Amino acid sequence: MPTEQVQAIEDARKEAKQTVADAKREAAAIVSAAAQEADALLLTARDAVQRRKVLSDEILQDAREKAEQTIAHARREAEAIRGAGAKEAEAMVQKALDTATRRADDAAQATLATVVQETRRDLLDAQEAEIEKLFGAARARLADRKAYDYPAVLAGLAANAIASIFADQVVIELAAADRAIATEAWLAEVRKRVGREVSISVAPEAAPIDGGVMARSADGRLLYDNSFAARLRRLAPALRRDLAAKLFAEKANV
Repeated sequence: MPTEQVQAIEDARKEAKQTVADAKREAAAIVSAAAQEADALLLTARDAVQRRKVLSDEILQDAREKAEQTIAHARREAEAIRGAGAKEAEAMVQKALDTATRRADDAAQATLATVVQETRRDLLDAQEAEIEKLFGAARARLADRKAYDYPAVLAGLAANAIASIFADQVVIELAAADRAIATEAWLAEVRKRVGREVSISVAPEAAPIDGGVMARSADGRLLYDNSFAARLRRLAPALRRDLAAKLFAEKANV
């Protein structure tokens, strides 16, 4: 083989080796640059992750703090509401107790008033019963004309009736049982008791009374009922007061 060819082949080999070496170096440089870039990217990614983690932790911590603040505020509000509710409930209970006490007092007062009224009514009924007994006894005694000086009592009743109508001519009416008492002497006693001049006559018919006398003017315009029944009716209020005072004074001293 000629020397020129051998030299050319050798040169080609060297050039090829140099090209391969250059290619390797370039590849190594590319790989190194890629590795550095990858490392930089990895660091950037790690830094981003770290920052994100830190940020997440901060956000989480802030959220926790806000949640705790919200919970604490809610608890305070709940306690305040509970306290207000307790106070309101206590006030309502006290109001109910006051109302119940007032109603109980009112009921007690009403019951007491009722008892007092019933006692007073029973007392008055007892008084009235006692007084009626006395009135009954008085009527019975008046009806028993032999138990007292009836003509003198009748003369006094007649004089009182005549003096009350202020008439010069008077007609007196008597019970059927009393007509025989009206003698001239008895009429003279009546005129004497009247104390003035007056003409007295006895009605031809008996009066519908149990005792006493009724006097009327001769013209019939004036009438005074002084019968036992009418006199007791007029005197009843004063007699009841006197009898009640005496009865209860006696019972109080017993």
